[in-house]
Amino acid sequence: MAVHDLHKLDAFAHDDIFHVVVESPRGSALKLKYDPKLGALSVSRPLNLGVTFPFDWGFVPSTEGADGDPIEARREKHVALADDLPARVREELNQFFLAATALEDKDPRILGWGGPDEAVKLIRTSAK
Repeated sequence: MAVHDLHKLDAFAHDDIFHVVVESPRGSALKLKYDPKLGALSVSRPLNLGVTFPFDWGFVPSTEGADGDPIEARREKHVALADDLPARVREELNQFFLAATALEDKDPRILGWGGPDEAVKLIRTSAK
């Protein structure tokens, strides 16, 4: 059986449409992580009791952030511009990630909020 490394998929499907590999689906209480050696997702760890992922969460393949990991991405059923998100939703998302409920052994920082153009620019400049 051939094993395909999802990290090596093209970042972009076409134009400004990019791929996202969903590791932890919305509502999941488990942090899943893609393991290229297995060619499958495996359980990284459970989230704290009562905490679930607020959106589908994963990575953009063929990208590399400043920390050496692929650019992380969230996927929503309906995409809204960051400017359109209520302040409370932004604060709850900040707390979800900064409280280290989703990220382990990382130093997460919210660098700001942007819209689709900023996201595409980040992915293009992070493409390997």
